Amino acid sequence: MDKSDDDCAAIRPEWTTVDRILASRKSSTGEREYYVKWKELSYDECTWESDSDISAFQIQIERFNEIQSRRKKSGDKGKAVTREPRHFKESPKFLSGGTLHPYQLEGLNFLRYSWLHNRRVILGDEMGLGKTIQSIAFLASLFEDKLGPQLVVAPLSTLRNWEREFATWAPQMNVVMYFGSASSRENIRKYEFYYPKEKPKKLKKKKSSPSNEEKKRSRIKFDVLLTSYEMINMDSAVLKNIEWECLIVDEGHRLKNKDSKLFGQLKDYNTKHRVLLTGTPVQNNLDELFMLMHFLEGESFGSIADLQEEFKDINQDKQIEKLHGMLKPHLLRRFKKDVMKELPPKKELILRVELTSKQKEYYKAILTKNYEVLTRRSGIPNKCCNGAAQTLLSWIHDR
Repeated sequence: MDKSDDDCAAIRPEWTTVDRILASRKSSTGEREYYVKWKELSYDECTWESDSDISAFQIQIERFNEIQSRRKKSGDKGKAVTREPRHFKESPKFLSGGTLHPYQLEGLNFLRYSWLHNRRVILGDEMGLGKTIQSIAFLASLFEDKLGPQLVVAPLSTLRNWEREFATWAPQMNVVMYFGSASSRENIRKYEFYYPKEKPKKLKKKKSSPSNEEKKRSRIKFDVLLTSYEMINMDSAVLKNIEWECLIVDEGHRLKNKDSKLFGQLKDYNTKHRVLLTGTPVQNNLDELFMLMHFLEGESFGSIADLQEEFKDINQDKQIEKLHGMLKPHLLRRFKKDVMKELPPKKELILRVELTSKQKEYYKAILTKNYEVLTRRSGIPNKCCNGAAQTLLSWIHDR
């Protein structure tokens, strides 16, 4: 029986390309099998495949084995990792995507210095200056110091871009995107969050044996978790229980409303450090900036009412100077005209478009309030007369 083209769904090449390998096992015949996530397909469409069937994807298999080899022994606490000062005079070698611009290197050093001194900050560079790359460079530097895990919260539409930039600049990091249907997220939590539990060994109980929380923390598999605002609201019960080294919120101005669910959820997350990325730290008024600072440093910027009272007359030079002093340690903001002087100056070209004769007639009638001309049906579509145009005519007639 012939089928129409509509009944046949084409299989895209990406759907048969291995994206990630999540787990492995031995089959009943003794052959190695891998649990495969396919490119551009969700986590609830993962399948078990034999080694021979995906032998062409050795890079992904080697990547899986390399990540598995990173697992820490739960019984070995190791030495406590201390925060070490670092100042980069040139683009770090652990970044493989290219060379940082001087101002981006300054941004990386600003983020490192702030993290070292437990100072939560806003990276407020103008759009187009590479806030994403500077953030990835910072997280990659923490990875080099064996610190993690990290949480990046961004709009859903930008998650793929974040994933691509991580793959370009810091491919050594295990970056997992957490979003999708309930079954997809369950699969991510099952295979991407933690290494499998070790089989218990019959050993004498030691006084310094690790707690269950320490054991679970040692099993964390990913280095960076990328997720969206929606997932924060939906799965906070899971995500807030993880002890995050650093939280980065892209489009951080979304937190300007303290009554929003996103603000309330993220405020309670267990994070050692926080960074907000926004090209518009002040959109409408200072209250929004105070709210962002309250999210970052609740102790220093605790009472919004007190800040409003203190800076109620912001036009005074003394108050401006005082506000700058308070914000300077927490905010780095640069503009293209200041840091990318090699760019040619922006040119504006104004193209004037003439009105048609019919448009001129009605434009003149509106200016002169010529209701007789405006109510003529000829030349005006009935839809316009029955909709917005009638509203305009009523407004003119009332005046």
